[in-house]
Amino acid sequence: MIKIMKGVPFGWFETGTEGTIWAIQDEKDASNKYWSYENLHIIKPGDRLKIIDKKTNEIVVDQDLQVVHSDGKMNLYGFWCHWLPIGIDHKLWAQIFLDENGKDNFLAELSRVTDE
Repeated sequence: MIKIMKGVPFGWFETGTEGTIWAIQDEKDASNKYWSYENLHIIKPGDRLKIIDKKTNEIVVDQDLQVVHSDGKMNLYGFWCHWLPIGIDHKLWAQIFLDENGKDNFLAELSRVTDE
């Protein structure tokens, strides 16, 4: 079965994550001031990720994620992270996930094969 999640792409971190974790917040929470852990979806290697530019409606990313792993010591524009995607420009990745306006400019669709 394929599970599809739609929402806001962002780089999530808090005490204990030891680096930025790429995620999407479910579209149900997008307009809320406070987001919930329940609707937080961590992006994983092997997931299919589609990113749409809200202003132009252009699909800027559409691929199965292959990644370069790290022990949390990769640096993307001052943010430590656990992995970076292969085949996606890292400047674009930073604009989508790290820019404070990313949540207003991009929409993410994440597809994952599950046993459910």
